[in-house]
Amino acid sequence: MASVPTEEYIPSARHHVSSIAAGDSHTLLVVDDHEAVIASVEELFRGRYPVLSARNVADALAIIRRGQIAVVMADQRMPGVSGSELLAHVAVLEPDVTRILMTAYADLDAVMQAINQGKIYYYVSKPWEPNELEAIIDKAVEYHHLLRERRC
Repeated sequence: MASVPTEEYIPSARHHVSSIAAGDSHTLLVVDDHEAVIASVEELFRGRYPVLSARNVADALAIIRRGQIAVVMADQRMPGVSGSELLAHVAVLEPDVTRILMTAYADLDAVMQAINQGKIYYYVSKPWEPNELEAIIDKAVEYHHLLRERRC
């Protein structure tokens, strides 16, 4: 397993925040090294959820450490650290954050690793159907809120 950066620094991630307040616990974080994927998710959820984005694991971890993320959607194949490795780290840092793995590849070993180590909530194949992804994210946000309520 590749090491996940743990040092604190200011991320260079681009942030898109819809009309909902950025600190709201409905916030989605999309981690993908392809700008088109990030733009697609931002457009799909514009006005429904705040969407933050990171194009690498280091920026994603910096955003997660600031808190208030409900759902992390991470691409499996990224340079350096895989999505399943990132999600495993998120499971330790913020266990209530709902974790979703995205991939365009039929990599069952990666999916099994993400399920076992990252305790992912769902696996999404690229390309996805917009209505299906909306339903998945709605359920993921609801699941996040249930976890938070149970801890209180």
